[in-house]
Amino acid sequence: SDLPTTATPTETPVLPGNLTLNFAVHDDALTPENNLARRSPFDNDFSTGFSVLPTFDNGTHVVQLANASVVYNLTGGLQRTECAALSNETADAPASSPTQYGSTRVSILPDAPWSCDFVKVTACITYGGHTACAVDVITVVRVVTVETTFAPSSGGGNVTTLYHTPCLESYEAADVVSTATRSDGATGPWTNEMAYASSNETCASVTNSTLVAHTEGQASVGESYYEIVDHELVNASGVVFLGATAYVVDEDQSAN
Repeated sequence: SDLPTTATPTETPVLPGNLTLNFAVHDDALTPENNLARRSPFDNDFSTGFSVLPTFDNGTHVVQLANASVVYNLTGGLQRTECAALSNETADAPASSPTQYGSTRVSILPDAPWSCDFVKVTACITYGGHTACAVDVITVVRVVTVETTFAPSSGGGNVTTLYHTPCLESYEAADVVSTATRSDGATGPWTNEMAYASSNETCASVTNSTLVAHTEGQASVGESYYEIVDHELVNASGVVFLGATAYVVDEDQSAN
């Protein structure tokens, strides 16, 4: 005779508690791909992945929920399509990994407008008729200013006037120093990212980040986007360049 068969009806799973979602972006400060903050010393990335872990309120952590997917969404104070993009909007549960539902990443777009200063990422998972959502925020950071100053070659302080030195029949020299400031207030040395060009090469020129004076007059450096190394590869729109001006005088400093 035929063996009896047993039907297994589709049932709503019994959950061990309320479903919640532990969710966090791996990097909470990103920058547009071609912004100056991508360079040293900041070295900001332009994209990040997430950690996702469904949890029940009895403390049970779930590596995998059968037939469950995480749905991601970008929100914020700006139309996010102008600011960022998701590589996948839906990620299926992995075979094994409590921290990754698929390979979804969020990336800040190269031409994201300055009004895009944050991205809010929402992750939602539905299982057994229950939905849990969690939110994390990515701050969009950029270099906002590059300030250049002159420092005495002997070290310490700032200098704006280079005097004549009679005993050497030449003028004083100064070190050229640049500092970049990020939109979140972080600062970093920027001298190595500059290829300085003097506004008056006859008066003073820059060699190996040293301002060398030639004759009386004034010269400025660090005023332009074009003085960034490989400037054609970056988008410096919106960055303020605060240059420095040196005054070269024929006077002996000891006379002042």
